[in-house]
Amino acid sequence: MLCFEEFQSLANFLGVEKPNVFVDEQWKRPCVETSAGKQLCGLVSISKYLTDKSHQRSLLGTNIEESSLINQWLEYRTVYINQVHQKSDMVRVLEDLDLVLQKKVYFVGNRLTLADISIYYGLHRIFVSLTFQEKEKYLHLSRWFNQVQHVPEVRQTLPVVVFSKSRLYKTTTL
Repeated sequence: MLCFEEFQSLANFLGVEKPNVFVDEQWKRPCVETSAGKQLCGLVSISKYLTDKSHQRSLLGTNIEESSLINQWLEYRTVYINQVHQKSDMVRVLEDLDLVLQKKVYFVGNRLTLADISIYYGLHRIFVSLTFQEKEKYLHLSRWFNQVQHVPEVRQTLPVVVFSKSRLYKTTTL
């Protein structure tokens, strides 16, 4: 998902005014102007700003440890997921995330956070391109992705990614 669409979807999910996103010409990064007239740039800053403006501040964590972990995953999204351009990069990221989710329901704690939403948006373009067999290799990540995509407020207009195919069985007559 492009950052512009992602910020619009995030704002819609959070119930806040949709930001006017523009590209900083010098650094080629997304920016918004705050209600105080300040300029915020970058996926992490804008996402946290929009979330902080909402009534869903718990998406940013309920304590310092959760907040720090959410920041860690937002940074991971920017540094690794957004930079996936080759199959080898994609495999490494998917393997890493699958390993993390082996014993977890969500990336931070036991509930949906901004980290999950941001990673979902970042991975959507990748998961759309995977075959059924490739998705099966990343069982834990696929479970998490499918769970998050079924939160309609998160997915919104993104297409649903299918995780299992209908199996056709040969019927026999007696």
